[in-house]
Amino acid sequence: MYGINSKLVMNKEISIKLKIAEHQFPLKVKEEREEEILRKAAKLLNDRFEFWQKEGKHQNFSKDKLMTVVALEVVTKLLEKNRIESKDIIEEKLEEIRILLEDGIMK
Repeated sequence: MYGINSKLVMNKEISIKLKIAEHQFPLKVKEEREEEILRKAAKLLNDRFEFWQKEGKHQNFSKDKLMTVVALEVVTKLLEKNRIESKDIIEEKLEEIRILLEDGIMK
């Protein structure tokens, strides 16, 4: 689903082409790790696009509307994940504070 064309440019930028929902996107990235992340993101978007395209009640949606649904789904999951991670971090910090307070009270 997504393109695999890439070439190394003199200034160590990599030119890649991603195909997302039947559109080609030429991009330049500075490192292979960034390329890997972009390709995984393109694959995820294409997979979700295909899912919603095949979903019965959304078959009549335009491709733009389907991509909007995909974007909403992906961003919602990202925000939920960040909220959970933020909550975990807050709980860890509160535990550290509790321990410090207990240590201070015991001394």
